[in-house]
Amino acid sequence: MSRRVFSWLDAVVLVCLAAVMFQFLIACGEITTTQQQRMGNGVQIRGIHRGLVVYGQMNNGYYPGLNGSGRRTPATPATDETMYACVEPSNTDISAVYARLLTSELIKPRGVISALDANEKEPVPHLPVLYTVTRKNYSYAMLQFGAERGNEGRRREWRNTTNSRAPIVGDRGKAIDATMIRTGMHDGDTSGDAAKWQGNIGWNDNHVTFETTGMFAPGRINLDGDANPELDNLFDAADGFSADSNAKFSYR
Repeated sequence: MSRRVFSWLDAVVLVCLAAVMFQFLIACGEITTTQQQRMGNGVQIRGIHRGLVVYGQMNNGYYPGLNGSGRRTPATPATDETMYACVEPSNTDISAVYARLLTSELIKPRGVISALDANEKEPVPHLPVLYTVTRKNYSYAMLQFGAERGNEGRRREWRNTTNSRAPIVGDRGKAIDATMIRTGMHDGDTSGDAAKWQGNIGWNDNHVTFETTGMFAPGRINLDGDANPELDNLFDAADGFSADSNAKFSYR
């Protein structure tokens, strides 16, 4: 009985099969990494919102940045080593919110920095120290809750309302210029798929969703009972988050 000889054709087939399996494993690894990135950010976002809620329990329900009567609180100068300082609160700067959460130890310094842009950020040092919190210390955007007057719907939502249609904290959007802040967490190309924002959003009832667009259907965002009859843009000043011109991480 003769034995079949291993030929060069057999070798080619094995090499091709090995190449296919290698590509498959790489693809599986990328999918797993992407899922891990999404899950990791989602866990951090939920933790930040939980910190807001606990802070509110000590502040008549209101989140940091508003006092127990719902009015804006002043900035904290960098003169006290027992608490983190913050810049002057404004409609778009939420450094003051993070400063108060970090001082109260309701969030951890590394718990507000995504693994996706860890090289671009630095955790705040441990107290006691004179330190001013800025955007270099955190990765996530928050609702623009408005000035002392105006924007009442968003400002009234800046408390524990358990509103499942109020976006409170989430992945940032990348700003292009003063009028175009809708293009997501990408460097370079701002057209086609590269211009489409995607990320996690933490809502005011503490559930987190992964979204593939910042443009939501009418009524999807509802701040204090004021549902927009038109398309809701998550990164428009009238609807929700501020964008960050320095945003540099992406799920892609």
